[in-house]
Amino acid sequence: SLTLAVREGSFTLRETKAPEGYDGLSGSISFTVTKSGDTLTVTSDSGYFKDNVFKVPNTAKTAQVQCLKTDGATPLPGASVELYDVNPADHPEATPVFTGTSAAVTGIVTADGGYNELTLLMGRTYYLKETAAPEGYLPMSEVSTIRITEAGAELSPQALKGEDVNGIYVITIPNNPGKPLPNTGGVGTALYTVTGLGLMAAALALELKRRGSGRA
Repeated sequence: SLTLAVREGSFTLRETKAPEGYDGLSGSISFTVTKSGDTLTVTSDSGYFKDNVFKVPNTAKTAQVQCLKTDGATPLPGASVELYDVNPADHPEATPVFTGTSAAVTGIVTADGGYNELTLLMGRTYYLKETAAPEGYLPMSEVSTIRITEAGAELSPQALKGEDVNGIYVITIPNNPGKPLPNTGGVGTALYTVTGLGLMAAALALELKRRGSGRA
């Protein structure tokens, strides 16, 4: 908010700088201040003026965004992602603002309804989570952040790439080939543990036999 100290006369109000991520006021607002005794009265034909207060709305800027799944050069189908406007790690109850799966041939993440262009508010941070990776690939190990500004796309981690293609920000989500390692304490670990214990027991038996032979 802004408080103005004015005197009698006619004035013009212009917005010279809008908040980040918003469009500024187009045009200007004219108003007049008159005095009767000790009372000042403000009048204006603007629809923004009411009860001696100018309420000037700002319209949020938006950016069109597409997400592309790739292994660096080849588009990958079958990756499922969710996009949030809050960090799902801090807000597990949050509902994603977009859910989609990367399409065959193009690798573009597409929603069930068939649309693949997202309208995001500029200057706001969004959180991208991969819930399923393409077959034979590992999913992203962390939640990524996307923030579109007039200067471009701010992405984390740096493995994500952003490019303005004909007015649409294309966010490339890479994947690395590989298979998940066995879970800690799972079958793989149990086999190694049992084998290791067996070898230790055999070594101990041999040592006891050797010592017994030496005393005979």
